[in-house]
Amino acid sequence: MDFEGFEEKYLQTQNGRLFYLHRSAPGKTIIFLHGIGGSLKSWNKLTPYLPHNLNIYLIDMLGHGRSDAPEMEYDVMVQVDALDEFIQKLALDTPVLFGHSYGGWMAIHYSLRQKVDCLIIEDCAGMESQQLEINSAGKKEEDRKSLIIESIKIGANEKVITSAANNFDKHMLTDAMLQNVSARTLLIWGADDEWVPIKFGNEMHSMIKDSEFLSIPEAGHVPHRTKPQVVGDAIAKFY
Repeated sequence: MDFEGFEEKYLQTQNGRLFYLHRSAPGKTIIFLHGIGGSLKSWNKLTPYLPHNLNIYLIDMLGHGRSDAPEMEYDVMVQVDALDEFIQKLALDTPVLFGHSYGGWMAIHYSLRQKVDCLIIEDCAGMESQQLEINSAGKKEEDRKSLIIESIKIGANEKVITSAANNFDKHMLTDAMLQNVSARTLLIWGADDEWVPIKFGNEMHSMIKDSEFLSIPEAGHVPHRTKPQVVGDAIAKFY
């Protein structure tokens, strides 16, 4: 695996083992949470641009990558519970959380439960306002099928992704939840994101008090892959 300086490890949770990579350093601890259907491999273009003093954890969420995929119903809170257990078992005191898409949804939920140093949220999924817009346009089933198909194309477990897609409208991020986020927050958004258009990034920015917002031109839903140096520089300036 192309992650120089990282160690491969597993951690047992109540629902199975989480696979993760760790690069030890004396600075702040930062945990990276990938999007639905993906894996920690998605960070391989970004890691060379991360500050060398960061203590970095890259996690495969349950049912993804090399983590276990138990027979169960998958929704965002299952993943948040696994993240909570991961952080508690490794005694990671108030980490920085970087969450992309579904991982951003996870990170925000976690921050409403436990204290974090700060949040860096990239092209976040899970906003109730977006789901309401999709539903009102009659596109819920179309979007569900598209999510499954596109995730399988990049190697997702079909049973896991189908369950997650079927539960996608559970535990949505409401306006009230976003207004209750107290952690210092940086929002990063691809200006050309077609999955979660930037208008929802601006809406989230208006809800999370004192948040900072970075729009990345000529970037879609995954800026950390298409503009890794820009994202790396943003992390270094913010944390």
